[in-house]
Amino acid sequence: MSRRVLRVLALLMVFMLVAGLAFTGCEKKEPLKITMLSDDGDTALKSAAALQEMWRTNLGIEVEIVSLPFAARLQKMTDKDFQMVFAGWGPDYNDPMTFLDVFLSGGGNNHTSYSNPQFDLLINNAKKEVDKTKRMNYLVDAEKLLMEDMPIAPVYFRMRDWCRDTALTGVVRRSIGGDPDLYWATIPGNELRMNLGDEPPELDPQLTTDTISMQVINSMMEGLYRYGNDGKMIPGMATSYTMSADGKKYTFTLREGAKWSNGDPVTADDFLFAIQRAADPETASQYSYILYDIKGFQEINEGKAEMSTLGVKVEDGKLVVELDNPIPYFISLTAFATMMPCNRAFFEANEADYGAEAGKLLYNGPWKITEWAHASKLVMEKNEDYWNKSNIKLNKITGYMIADSNTSVNMFYNKELDLVGVPGTKRQEFKDKGYTIEHYSDGACFYLEFNLTDPIMKNDKIRTALSYAIDRVSYCKDVLANDSLPALAYVVPGLPGLTKDFRAEVGDLLLDNQTTEAKKLYAEGEKEVRKDIAD
Repeated sequence: MSRRVLRVLALLMVFMLVAGLAFTGCEKKEPLKITMLSDDGDTALKSAAALQEMWRTNLGIEVEIVSLPFAARLQKMTDKDFQMVFAGWGPDYNDPMTFLDVFLSGGGNNHTSYSNPQFDLLINNAKKEVDKTKRMNYLVDAEKLLMEDMPIAPVYFRMRDWCRDTALTGVVRRSIGGDPDLYWATIPGNELRMNLGDEPPELDPQLTTDTISMQVINSMMEGLYRYGNDGKMIPGMATSYTMSADGKKYTFTLREGAKWSNGDPVTADDFLFAIQRAADPETASQYSYILYDIKGFQEINEGKAEMSTLGVKVEDGKLVVELDNPIPYFISLTAFATMMPCNRAFFEANEADYGAEAGKLLYNGPWKITEWAHASKLVMEKNEDYWNKSNIKLNKITGYMIADSNTSVNMFYNKELDLVGVPGTKRQEFKDKGYTIEHYSDGACFYLEFNLTDPIMKNDKIRTALSYAIDRVSYCKDVLANDSLPALAYVVPGLPGLTKDFRAEVGDLLLDNQTTEAKKLYAEGEKEVRKDIAD
């Protein structure tokens, strides 16, 4: 056989091999495109980069990090305009429900679009159940189901380090309520400088959802009750309350002489109007679900009933609230932003931009905003109309909006800040400079949040693979470098269970650092996604 014939045959065999590979689907495919939203602060970017490297090493995939300012990231989540986001949740009250009911179908803070009728039933049963054992069993089963379905993949339970000027005393750090709470704080000169970390995105109490805004709101507003420095509830705008024998009716006596910063009296009607605003579907309050136990509230919020059916009214100057079911944490809800009062006349006169500027807010709390340089700083000064002003020591609080932790640390070193968060990588540096580092849990669970409407993220094998590929122990030790704990479940330690800590009673619900299984699941999930897209 001639060399020419052999060459032709060889070329023909190569052609047939390439064609065969193409027709059998073995040609090289473009990898699935996966992106993760992150805040643009240096600490957030470092955390995102660490996860990105774990996925690169353990799954062999590239995940693109999209970094945005804090408010822009929140808006993307609200709009469900993301695939995956690194986010977190902290407790609004002292009960596991504060974590679990976030993921009810259609919930205002359920950005994942997760919907499971069985999960909804468990949560709703827990809300109605008066037997403590049965109630806790519903909550345990709900968390287990949530972790099986995995609309989120918990990564860590946050512990925080901070440092303060030795002359600063009375600052309360905690997991529930305003943090830091400056109600009892004092410092020579009584002018405090701190770092908010970013611009507060929303200071309308009925609309706010984020921790920065709530920190400011807790300083400038006061609910019926507030958290004391020991974590127990103490009177605020109310001096007392009575509860019916069945736990379904609360009657609050309002504080005489309490005033708004414009001199108007704070009345029960201000609280009624606030709750009506939260219930009104036109308000679109993302936190409306937190008040669904109030009689008629949910039906009104879902557009199924008139406002006149709301179980809240004013009788003889007192606020009366009726509940569908007795709930053990209702008084703590009266300290939460969504239930804080709203002056009807002022709101109606400033509705278009209520809460957007210092002059577009009224204040009934310890301090009021006197300067708001957006994206730069926010200044609060003592509210001379506040009922307890004589016991408020700080005359002025300046909150800077600095996303870069190195900048805030240097400002603290230079005596330009009076307290500061300490990044784990700076622990030794602070100690070497002679500072005392203080530690506390802020009660937050940080997790990957998946958009289940996304064609890739709706695949449960892909989500599980992304979770399994994370080494949470290494992440806490080497990236966070503080006392944060690997999260192998969603509800944080410290919340009450049946007889002790809920987390200790339930135990771990996730597997960590399962590289081999992660690769297997990702490969299977990728095939399923490609098939779904092709179909």
